[in-house]
Amino acid sequence: MTLQHGRHRQTLTIVSFILLVLVFTTMVHADYNIKVTDNTAQVNINGDLLQAVPNVSANNTAESFDSIPVFAFHFAGDNSSLLSNHLDVALRQLSPSASGKDVTFDSSSNGTNYHYKLSFTVGGVFAKQGDLNTVDLSWRSFVIGDDFKQNNMSLNAVVPSYLQKGVALYAALPASSGPPNVVTRQWYWNKRILQRGNVVPTIQNLLMLNYSSLAKPLQSWDANPTNPGHGVRYQTTTGFNLTQIETFKEPEGNTNIAKDIIYTITATVDLPWNSIVSSDNVMIESVTALSTFLMIILVISTVATFAVTVFLQRHFKPSQREQRTRRLKG
Repeated sequence: MTLQHGRHRQTLTIVSFILLVLVFTTMVHADYNIKVTDNTAQVNINGDLLQAVPNVSANNTAESFDSIPVFAFHFAGDNSSLLSNHLDVALRQLSPSASGKDVTFDSSSNGTNYHYKLSFTVGGVFAKQGDLNTVDLSWRSFVIGDDFKQNNMSLNAVVPSYLQKGVALYAALPASSGPPNVVTRQWYWNKRILQRGNVVPTIQNLLMLNYSSLAKPLQSWDANPTNPGHGVRYQTTTGFNLTQIETFKEPEGNTNIAKDIIYTITATVDLPWNSIVSSDNVMIESVTALSTFLMIILVISTVATFAVTVFLQRHFKPSQREQRTRRLKG
């Protein structure tokens, strides 16, 4: 009895562990999240522009290209009007009736890295068609194409304004130099080799609030049920990665020095479980209509199960009686 109890507890422990793994696997960290309900689209974006991110090829070390002024700003209500205007223009280029509401924006720099948080709700993108609520999500790949500043600090064109000069100095160095001290320099853009002559043109127009790569159809994003199974999460990744590796070739071995600028955004769209995705549109069936449909399915399945059960009983019972009769005669 004790042994069985121990096995039971062990089984429960294993099951609990599996459930915890499933929960933490499903709930993926999101930097850019759109949460859609029946009549609301809430957007929360957390972005981090990082320098000196440890690189494996450089013994898990890295250096920065340049510095960013130290600042911290908060925008909400009346003092967010400039950003709100930029946001509305960007949204309406993709969804003519879309508008951003309740806009808040926080941005800060510690001298090396830049962080921002943008939150808003989107209106004008919902339409009702019978029992379906249709949501236009084509605005998700919006681009705020203009820089905007506070106290003369750039908050959107951070890379061109503060880091491009340092990058250009390193890009001007030859691909290799020496002897006697042999040094090779290789550039990478999104983990692909980039010719040094193309480094500055590649970064000179970079903007933090550029999500154009999210335009690919939603059905091509990774989809997973959200815990506890009340919705579906669509997920993809965007951003950029500029890395330079300097290799110092010495008799005792090579030494690598890395410099990088990394900006990675994990984008997610959270939808109700009764949603249908088609390119840029999401169709959400009303709960009443869906409940009626499910009730009909339940009734039909119940009747079908009963009919099959009756059929099997009538079909197999005579043969069982015959077998019993034969056994008695034998």
